[in-house]
Amino acid sequence: MRRLVALFAMLSVIAIPGLAQSPKQRVVELYPGVEYGTAIVIPAGSKLELLPFKSDMGPLAEFRGQFTLSGTYLVDSYDPDTSATFFPDKKSRNSLPYWRDRSRPTEIYINNGMAFADAVLPQEKLRMVKAGTLPAVRGRVTIIAEDFSTSIECDAASYSARFVMVVRPDRQIAAIPSEDEGC
Repeated sequence: MRRLVALFAMLSVIAIPGLAQSPKQRVVELYPGVEYGTAIVIPAGSKLELLPFKSDMGPLAEFRGQFTLSGTYLVDSYDPDTSATFFPDKKSRNSLPYWRDRSRPTEIYINNGMAFADAVLPQEKLRMVKAGTLPAVRGRVTIIAEDFSTSIECDAASYSARFVMVVRPDRQIAAIPSEDEGC
């Protein structure tokens, strides 16, 4: 009976490879054989697919696939260049690819900041940010993101992703008043 169960389990993994996630992390060299050999670490169980490196772009790793992020955010403007920064919690950080010789991502730039602000900010706070009477809003949220990428610029790792949708609604942490408000 145990052999039958083991055989069924093995065949399931072979027949449905998309459900089998790597039990080990992968380390992929950016430029194999090059002295400064930067490498990207893809954690065990990652659902993200590493795209081929672009040789003319320097240390840049891009990934395909959607993933869940939980943590806090900061939105500090509302215009075509809306700045939305996501600060993933420990569980989210540990699930994301990172550079072997750098720390895990602690800050992720959201590429489509206006869409993020529209979906995540409470309506009253969104109205105030749009009007310029509230310069920034912080909160906590769980989202789905995609198009994760990371690069090294000026010897520092940077991370970005595209917002897709909210999984768990915002829990407001704090609104940052404009300079003409408060004590």
